[in-house]
Amino acid sequence: MGGISAFGDVGRAGIVNYGAPGASRPTKYQNNSAMRARGWVGNMPLRKQITKQEQLKVWEHDKWCCRYCGRPVIFAPAMKQLEKISPAHGYYHAHWKRQHSPLLDEIGATVDHIKAVKTGVINSHDNYNTSCWKCNLSKNDKPLEGWGKILENLPTDWDGLSSLFVELYDPITADSTDKQWYRLLMKKSEDR
Repeated sequence: MGGISAFGDVGRAGIVNYGAPGASRPTKYQNNSAMRARGWVGNMPLRKQITKQEQLKVWEHDKWCCRYCGRPVIFAPAMKQLEKISPAHGYYHAHWKRQHSPLLDEIGATVDHIKAVKTGVINSHDNYNTSCWKCNLSKNDKPLEGWGKILENLPTDWDGLSSLFVELYDPITADSTDKQWYRLLMKKSEDR
């Protein structure tokens, strides 16, 4: 069995013999480039970022509603556009803090892993759910059994304010993330 020593030094070919005197398993707090290259940070699998395209696919599949509580969720970039038009009204904050953006703190759209990444489950559409921010924080990495259930038959006429985002989009003030979301949403509307 190989790995990184507690001091982060890597033996021959990047392997440490854990049976050797003084060698120990990596801690979850180590951030070593060799471990990251193998897809691990400490004792945890490296979390692969969910693409914007995949997020949009999940939200649209779930009709922009939290699959745990059933509440409609809000597309955060739409709230960011509202904040640009009418600043200091609590529409948007980059960290979704309650005192600065209470709606996002409650019902901001997120994609949740049904089975936690730490269980070793690979990212896949089958393991994604639309979740409001509150349910996502509450569920955290708990198994679905004993925490809640996945709701079916959600409302169909809600778009999470994604169409509002397209209407309010300003290419002059848009940052690179807004531009990516805009291109994705426009492509989706052209494909329909």
